[in-house]
Amino acid sequence: MTKPVLYGGIEGGGTKFVCAVGTGPEDIQAEIRFPTTTGDEVLARCIEYFQAQQAKEPLAQAVETVGEQEDAHNNQIPMRGP
Repeated sequence: MTKPVLYGGIEGGGTKFVCAVGTGPEDIQAEIRFPTTTGDEVLARCIEYFQAQQAKEPLAQAVETVGEQEDAHNNQIPMRGP
């Protein structure tokens, strides 16, 4: 039997970030939540989490953004749906 693919995902928002690993939305096998702080801190925590998960088993990863985001110059970037 083929082992299911594990995916890594990030949900980022204004107050918290969630990093998770699983085979799909109904099978989350590992998850971490932490407050949104600076970009450098948040990215460092995400990278650290996924490196630890990747050491256990290879992952496919995805990032989702919803709503407006800011670029490096604090300009609002509207995000479009599919």
